[in-house]
Amino acid sequence: MMGGTFTGTWTYLNVTDSCIAVLTKADSILLGTITNDSTEEVLSLTGKYFLCPDCGDGYQVLDTTSKRSDFSGGLYFSGDSTSFNYIESRGNNISLYVNCKRK
Repeated sequence: MMGGTFTGTWTYLNVTDSCIAVLTKADSILLGTITNDSTEEVLSLTGKYFLCPDCGDGYQVLDTTSKRSDFSGGLYFSGDSTSFNYIESRGNNISLYVNCKRK
């Protein structure tokens, strides 16, 4: 099960903060938010998920709500759905990295 509450780290511009993610799964759609505890920035995610053969046993979730033409990244679950990584390119070779484990 991919839904649930997760806690972890949010790293951007060499600054690492704690974060919380709340995700809900419905059919093949994943909805949720990831909130930076320090800056209170919130990422809203909506995407279809699928088994990614190149990701080991993990699932990959594509963010289908992003309207930015330069969006590059994704959300990758571990095979047992106990953790995930979110990576988002924010331009100029700068990326946001979020690593979370099930709470």
